[in-house]
Amino acid sequence: MRAFVNQFLRFPPVTNVDRVEIGVPNHDTIRTDHKVVTEMVDFVLHLRNIRETMIDFWIQGETHKAKPVGYDGAVIVWGTLDAHPQHTDDLIHHSMASRTPFALHFDETDRGKTVYVAAAWQNERGIIGQWSEFKNAIVP
Repeated sequence: MRAFVNQFLRFPPVTNVDRVEIGVPNHDTIRTDHKVVTEMVDFVLHLRNIRETMIDFWIQGETHKAKPVGYDGAVIVWGTLDAHPQHTDDLIHHSMASRTPFALHFDETDRGKTVYVAAAWQNERGIIGQWSEFKNAIVP
């Protein structure tokens, strides 16, 4: 039935009024609004192994660790810097973390350096929410 409707009833001379009268739904031309990301990420950094840091994240203010409904996960940005970053653009590495905890792996040359991390939720439409505060740890 779908093939018949798409081939014969979706084009002129059949109009929208004709389709309503015969019970065939019309094509929806109204664009879906983009949903704003209102939640914020909160996280802690744990030292796990040599050259490995774990990021345990959740919705700020919540006790559970489930990601918000309709979200892909948390965008995590990080970098090993000598000074505190001024903006998230200063952190050159990024990744999408769909579940918590998320592991960051480093090279041997990064040991003893300070890693700075920030995170934000991203919804299914690719819209990123507000960035968290910068947190830091020493690479083990």
